[in-house]
Amino acid sequence: MIINVGGRTDIVNYYTPWLLNRLEEGYAYSRNPFARENVYKLSLNPEDVDCLLFCSKNYQPILKHIGDIDEKYNILCNYTITAYGKDIEPKVPSINQSIKTLKRLSDIVGSNKILWRYDPILLTEKYTMEKHLETFEYMAEKISPLVYRCIFSFVDMYKKVEENMPEIIPLTEEDKEKLLKGIGEISERYNIYTQSCATNESYEKYGIHAAGCT
Repeated sequence: MIINVGGRTDIVNYYTPWLLNRLEEGYAYSRNPFARENVYKLSLNPEDVDCLLFCSKNYQPILKHIGDIDEKYNILCNYTITAYGKDIEPKVPSINQSIKTLKRLSDIVGSNKILWRYDPILLTEKYTMEKHLETFEYMAEKISPLVYRCIFSFVDMYKKVEENMPEIIPLTEEDKEKLLKGIGEISERYNIYTQSCATNESYEKYGIHAAGCT
């Protein structure tokens, strides 16, 4: 059984004490969001868990505990670090703070257990294509030795996204092509295995590998 620690909210960033308690107790309850009367008990005993899949934008709260968790469980850490600042992600550390934490995480668990997520890519007047590529390269240079691959995606314009972020500029096919070409070239320059997420399109010609999301 694979346990997704962060599929509904950033548990590592906001609820690490709760998570540590659940791992200690060896179980957790999960409510079906579409049928709230259905609550399931999940075993968190190491012998019942094939992998703990972490997904977070801030691993600082769990750093001093992650080594012990890694000794008991198979783990995989998705670490999201993007170009966005406090205007879009007010509760996320700065890029340099995140990279510093990533370095410590990599030292503890090893680069083979960490994926760098640069997603979703969205455009605004502030976060232009040039800004994304400039920031992606800045991070790639520092992050490449600390992770074993990079995953990115383009924003999906759901109705909720459109309502909450009217400043988003829709991506054209030309925009995507320029971003894909730039990301592919930067990934090759820093020897990063980069793959796409949540798309049926092939980006192999840009040096970007196809894959489903983890």
